[in-house]
Amino acid sequence: MIGDIYHCKTCGRTVEAVSEGSTDIICCGQPMELQVPNTSSASREKHLPVLEASGSGSIVRVGEVAHVMEAVHWIEWIEIIHADGKKCRKYLNPGDAPEASFTCPPSEIRSVRIFCNLHGVWSINN
Repeated sequence: MIGDIYHCKTCGRTVEAVSEGSTDIICCGQPMELQVPNTSSASREKHLPVLEASGSGSIVRVGEVAHVMEAVHWIEWIEIIHADGKKCRKYLNPGDAPEASFTCPPSEIRSVRIFCNLHGVWSINN
């Protein structure tokens, strides 16, 4: 399905489906794992996105308790999905703060997704 995220457990590559087609996506000789957005398992206080107003825009922080941003465990990206379906994604690196600013207010955001390199996709609906 368009927008689905797939992850390779062998090399760590992550891909997003941008058109309809087969869900048999292969990497490193193995099927990639579909990342079903997590919203409620353990460590939710460190993974669920927190959306807040910031001036005329928004800021998304990862976790009520800031997520670690180490070379072996970090948030790779934060994405907002607008009410009209358009997406805006900010990529992060180890050592960065686990947050991103966006120019649109929370009222224009339908949902937020983040990707943790070890724990997959986490999302909230606004």
